[in-house]
Amino acid sequence: MREGTPDDVRTRPATPAPGALLSPLLLAALLAAPPALAQDEPPQAEPPAEAPAEAPAAEAPAAEAAPAPAPAPPTCDGPEHAQFDFWVGEWDVHEWGKEGEKKPAHNSITKIHNGCALREDYHSPSGYEGSSVNFYDRFDGRWHQTWIDGSGTPLYLVGGLDDGKMVMADSPDDGRPWSRITWTPQPDGSVRQTWEMSRDDGATWDVAFDGRYVRQGG
Repeated sequence: MREGTPDDVRTRPATPAPGALLSPLLLAALLAAPPALAQDEPPQAEPPAEAPAEAPAAEAPAAEAAPAPAPAPPTCDGPEHAQFDFWVGEWDVHEWGKEGEKKPAHNSITKIHNGCALREDYHSPSGYEGSSVNFYDRFDGRWHQTWIDGSGTPLYLVGGLDDGKMVMADSPDDGRPWSRITWTPQPDGSVRQTWEMSRDDGATWDVAFDGRYVRQGG
């Protein structure tokens, strides 16, 4: 120990400098305080608003396809419709084998409805008359005749061409006799028409009319 130095001097704690006490307090205050806004930084500009997306342009409606043309109607130009053409004309009608014995009947056969049918108009000197429509039916492949006379008696005949002859018949089930008519073209251009009738359901046949068609002016 040095002389003149009190003992408590060595043992008294050193008093810290005032700056040393404030430094921890200042540091805590600075850490706790919110950071100051920087005044010198310019405000950031907001990004420009994006333009709204344009809606896609509406597609033009597709043009409607033109309707298909309607199919052409059927015609009667086929050979089946011409099978009875040998009967077409203006005719004097005689009893077969008795030509010249009496005045003939007259029968007019014309094509009608674009050639799809034959029309018959029959007139006899006695005043008897009748008409028929004759046609080929493409659906059943047969010829048909519908006849009506001045007394209201009908015939509904069905048939077709058989070895060059037109043969049509009926078979009514109401008690009337059956009828069968055959038209046969002749080498000289005339036509023989034979009308047969049966009263026993086709077991036997009797000739009701046998005629010869001669073209007028021929």
